Amino acid sequence: MGVYSEAIADNSIWLTLTPNEHVKNLPFYITEIGHFFAQREYRVERMFHNSHLFVFTVRGCGEIVSDSISSELPDSCACMIDCKKPHKYFSKSENWEFVWFHMGGCAVSSIFETIYNTGSKPIQINNKKEFEHTLARLMGLAADSSLMSAFKISYDIHGILNTVFESSIAPSDSSSSMPYYDDIKAAAEYIKNNYAKPITIDDLIAQAHMSKFYFVRIFHKMMGMPPYSYITNYRINQAKILLHSTKRSVSEISEQCGFMDTSNFIAHFKKHTGQTPLQYRRDFL
Repeated sequence: MGVYSEAIADNSIWLTLTPNEHVKNLPFYITEIGHFFAQREYRVERMFHNSHLFVFTVRGCGEIVSDSISSELPDSCACMIDCKKPHKYFSKSENWEFVWFHMGGCAVSSIFETIYNTGSKPIQINNKKEFEHTLARLMGLAADSSLMSAFKISYDIHGILNTVFESSIAPSDSSSSMPYYDDIKAAAEYIKNNYAKPITIDDLIAQAHMSKFYFVRIFHKMMGMPPYSYITNYRINQAKILLHSTKRSVSEISEQCGFMDTSNFIAHFKKHTGQTPLQYRRDFL
């Protein structure tokens, strides 16, 4: 059940699709898509809908409420909502023009959690014109019910969400976005060159242009894990290489890969791989 006030202009587009079992096995697929010219009275409020919703404001302003958090969605901003939770969205201006689609697929939930690990929020898209072009192509593909179009839709949605992710990391001002990328890349390079030694967060942000708290948050966003997890993961990967390419002992490899002691190394290795180092070496050969 929900509350619907579909106050939209006659030139609005609204398409529904019925994906078959082949399409439902794709990473992404669409069940509904639209390009709406909404009036002030436009409002949708639901307790549950079995999909994720993507919304992008072309002009005007809307408002999104998800997880009890309310956020305005102004011009050039996108947002993704988990509709399995109570949510609502409505117009905040006399004319709110927006593109939207409901999606499913085996990759949707994991992508959503990666982009919105702290809850749904508006993300300003850096290249609006190109983004609108992709959305227009998606609308055209949705009008064709062929399996080939379904594959292209899945591909385009992946690109759309990739753009949203990139935009969530880098601010729209390109002149100020580079330090984020440069600092995180420099930190990753530092880990690559010094993983055999003790590494602290202070070591990683020695040349960074941000606070320790913000660095950890941006690093997690860009690399998919916190800095310490990334360091451990890198050391484990290097240990794997040494285990199957050399005859060095486990204790030697442990020391070479920066672990405090051999037992600590074995515990971390088993946690990451499900095997001890010797089991891994035996099964690899």
